[in-house]
Amino acid sequence: MGYYDDYYEEPYDGYEERIEPVNLVAEGCTESDITDALMTAGLISEKRPKLICNMEKLVFVHGDPNEVYSPAEIRFTESIDKVYVYSDFFMNLNKGSMACRVIAARINCDGYNALKACVSFEKIIDKALDGFNIFFFVTNESVMFGCKVFDKAGKSDCTLSKPIMSQVEFEQIQDELSFLGNSDEFMDFYNYYLQVITCSNYQDDDYEMLIIKKRGMQFAYLEETDKLGRDIGVDMVREKERYRKMFETDPEESFAALLEEVEESLLFIKSNRVNTYEMLFEADEMMRRVEAAEAENDRLAIQAALENPVSEEVYDTEAEALLDDPEEMIKLLKKRRGL
Repeated sequence: MGYYDDYYEEPYDGYEERIEPVNLVAEGCTESDITDALMTAGLISEKRPKLICNMEKLVFVHGDPNEVYSPAEIRFTESIDKVYVYSDFFMNLNKGSMACRVIAARINCDGYNALKACVSFEKIIDKALDGFNIFFFVTNESVMFGCKVFDKAGKSDCTLSKPIMSQVEFEQIQDELSFLGNSDEFMDFYNYYLQVITCSNYQDDDYEMLIIKKRGMQFAYLEETDKLGRDIGVDMVREKERYRKMFETDPEESFAALLEEVEESLLFIKSNRVNTYEMLFEADEMMRRVEAAEAENDRLAIQAALENPVSEEVYDTEAEALLDDPEEMIKLLKKRRGL
């Protein structure tokens, strides 16, 4: 199924099972519906948002007063009439803590327009509110999760899940997100959330279909279909026509490619300030890398010592006694090297 053709309608020919659509859509969706969905996912604990207002008020009254916005950004903030902001919570960093919050909004459009609106919303809110912003969008046809991305190396500063259009898929991602509460460490929380909402973004959207098309039309399949029809007394014309049409349609653009395209078009939305939380995140990430490198060096040192023991018997005995105590083993190895 394609994502962003506003005139696309899924055909139903009786051969495929009807899938229950997601029960949240922008029209008719209430504050209670959104709150219940977020509580089920374990993203919030309170039963009401701490703030409900339009986007313009959130950005210009509650956001950073030193931020600068273009006319296009200002017009966009005026178009979103209701935003739900839930209470901040704090996750541990090696030094300090990260302020996190969940922000939800109804986006009254669908298709490509909804994707562009959601990314615009994320980028503008990330300018206005420092910390880690978690987003939940309800559009006219789907729901989407998103968040700020700390990625200095790449162009992306936010991301989105694929549009979630079926209730089964929505409940599955809610179940996976419910494990977020297992850690108080921000890096664990951030990496797990990002993995859950984007795990399918970079997979081929129709992998099996791609393989079938690469193999080309199999005339043996058409012959078997005819034979099956004769055996059971059913006209298989529709099935053969469906099979032939599979090879006539152009391959659809993947969601990842569409998201990248939208992000490219919105690169002009960026902050002109130094974000303290981004600096804390970078420092924490760097410290984790240093600790991981030190742990790896220590492991290699222990491995080398065991594979190439020193000649003095006393040291061999000493090292053997410390096999279950890595800390003391490292001290011994440093002593041997005169460190």
